[in-house]
Amino acid sequence: MTDIYGTHTPPFEFIEDELTLKAIEDDQQMHYTRELEEDIVEKPVISEDARITIQPVEPLNLPKELTSSLLIDFENPIVIDSGMKKEVFATFPIEIAVFLESGSPEKPLDIFTLA
Repeated sequence: MTDIYGTHTPPFEFIEDELTLKAIEDDQQMHYTRELEEDIVEKPVISEDARITIQPVEPLNLPKELTSSLLIDFENPIVIDSGMKKEVFATFPIEIAVFLESGSPEKPLDIFTLA
């Protein structure tokens, strides 16, 4: 899956398990398509020299963006005394964001979750 991350110039197509990402160009219009199981997203993009950046992001956007904070609820709570610091590692699902390089970084072209 790591080969999809980064910046890509259309045309491209990535297929892995149940995920397909592709972008094709014709007449100064790009067609972005994402298929994930039964969910299909198709977006036409009008742009000159369109480039697509695909990267993992924190799981804050789906099912809809609610906050810029991330709360991790541990099965066994961790108690940390005042003034103490401890590095803790946790695993959680990620979201993958697709950005139009010339567009706004706050507004992804697409975002989806791999569980």
